[in-house]
Amino acid sequence: MHRNDVCRVCGYINDIPIWNDFGDAIIDEDCPCCGVQWGVEDITLENIRARRITWLDEGGKWVWPAIEPENWDPTEQLVNIAKEFR
Repeated sequence: MHRNDVCRVCGYINDIPIWNDFGDAIIDEDCPCCGVQWGVEDITLENIRARRITWLDEGGKWVWPAIEPENWDPTEQLVNIAKEFR
């Protein structure tokens, strides 16, 4: 079972759950790190992988840089992603 508070695209750990036990998004927000719209742009594995590649190709930058953690490393964050979404 995977965590329900992790962005499927970038591995960002949200303060509150993003997903319910059935895998449906329960909040209508964009990831502050990669910018994916949860529950819309990350439904299929194909979309998740495509968004991740695009985000990384564009430098893996934070959409909201004001909350980017100091010494943040996107490679370290990506390990938070459950195996079924890699």
